[in-house]
Amino acid sequence: MVDERDVPESEEPELPTEAPELSTEAPELPTEEQLERVAEDATVRRAPKIGAFITAGALLGLVIGFLLAVLFARADEATLAADAGQAFISAFEGEGAIRFLSAVAGGCLGALLGAAAAVWADHRSRRR
Repeated sequence: MVDERDVPESEEPELPTEAPELSTEAPELPTEEQLERVAEDATVRRAPKIGAFITAGALLGLVIGFLLAVLFARADEATLAADAGQAFISAFEGEGAIRFLSAVAGGCLGALLGAAAAVWADHRSRRR
């Protein structure tokens, strides 16, 4: 092994000072006849993004489930359940639990419907 202290300064590698010349010629383009010989017909299919469908369905289902729980809640039953006070988290007592479970159920149902819509859209894009 050579120690850096043993190498004299005159033997250090020299770096190039000038950049190599680049060619300014344009590349040769194929003729129309050459392109027609090698060209193939192509079809473009725009497939739907399944994750976007599922996410949109889940979010829409969450909102709809929550709104249905708020609109159709009975005040007397919710008050009785809230008085029990046995939930670990206070938001899951009484009416809060109903709203939460309705939103989760709506989100699951919305995700399934979003996935079904994505499969239908994908099938429809292949038909053409």
